[in-house]
Amino acid sequence: MRVPFRDLGAQGRLNLLLTAIAGFYLTLAAYYLTLAGVVFAPVGLDFMVFWSAGYVANFMGYDRIYDLDLLTKVQVAFAPVLKQLRSPHPFFSLPVLILPFQAFALLPPALSFLLWSFLNLLVLVLYLAFFARKASVSSRGLLVMLLLSFPVFCNFFWGQVNVWLVICVGEFMRALWEDRPWKAGAWLAGLLLKPQTLVLILPALVLARKFRVIVGFVLTFLALLLLSWLISGPEGFKGMLSLWLKAGTYGFETGVECMMNWRALGMYLDALVFPLGRVVAGFGMAFTAALVLYLWVGFRPRDEKAISIPLLGTIAGTMAFTWHSHYHTAMLLLPPLISLAGVMPSRLMRAWVLAPPVTLFMVYVTGALFVLAGGTLPESFGCPIFLVLFLVLHLWLLLWAVEQKRKAIGSQADAQACWG
Repeated sequence: MRVPFRDLGAQGRLNLLLTAIAGFYLTLAAYYLTLAGVVFAPVGLDFMVFWSAGYVANFMGYDRIYDLDLLTKVQVAFAPVLKQLRSPHPFFSLPVLILPFQAFALLPPALSFLLWSFLNLLVLVLYLAFFARKASVSSRGLLVMLLLSFPVFCNFFWGQVNVWLVICVGEFMRALWEDRPWKAGAWLAGLLLKPQTLVLILPALVLARKFRVIVGFVLTFLALLLLSWLISGPEGFKGMLSLWLKAGTYGFETGVECMMNWRALGMYLDALVFPLGRVVAGFGMAFTAALVLYLWVGFRPRDEKAISIPLLGTIAGTMAFTWHSHYHTAMLLLPPLISLAGVMPSRLMRAWVLAPPVTLFMVYVTGALFVLAGGTLPESFGCPIFLVLFLVLHLWLLLWAVEQKRKAIGSQADAQACWG
């Protein structure tokens, strides 16, 4: 009797697992849509934030897009199921970055979300294929694997904007490869759509003496700032700054329990032994920042493509360090992961892609078994598991990048090529 799948080989088993992951994602999305009977509960919830901000800008003025009470009223008016939410869902970005969402806010929310999702998927596939060609990577299997990573699924499940940040990171890298630092700085400014992603890369570039990149970033930032001021005026800016300050406090709820950073770990540990969590989070953040900045000390590459290694470590470290970090934001790692195909250990690449969806499946199986046994589990009991998982994965990526620097320093030829 022939045993199914016995002779598949390693690649065949990987393909089978990826097919199962794709089916699991589709089943999960269908389950939540069927369970709720509507979008935005929770599928597309984050897109509703951008849509409602665009709606407010269209009909109530740009200076109101940071008004949490007003945004909540708009969200509930078009999606009554959102009345169940216990925390506000704000728009964090610069006022000028609301412009694309104003066009989507001219359509009904559900239709707008479907159009947004289709457009983002098309753009992501085309861009990753384009970037892989520019990085001299020809593996279609790698692209399929990365497209099935958990951060990508989360991005489309929630209706997030990370596809455009992936493009900014990729074009930032390509501009550096082509020795066009001003252009690189301009693309880096695109990350202002999520300002918290810049917290480590900017000081890192200063350490690497990439001053023309910094100037390109600053000039683009000032241009966006001026346009934002002209659009929203002083009241809009006041609301934005107030929101940014609130986002850095423990009392401002933005789904901290389902983040993948030291802040979330601190919150969980504080609930057990106060103030242990804040102490651990503080030391963890300091340790992570120190490792990231170490990557850039003495970085003088002759081959600009060598920047992929410290950039990978920096983005991975940022996911753990920055104060606002949800799973989908890890999509920013896609360009450096692609460019390092064949350089990184395959087990590290596969762990980053495969471990989260396999873990998610086990979380759902565990929850189902508890329900069948008549027991109950805490709400979002899987979040601490994913917190630890992503902290480990991203610190692993960071430590791998640090190890590459140590090896380069140990080899004079490599040290001259990358780290002077």
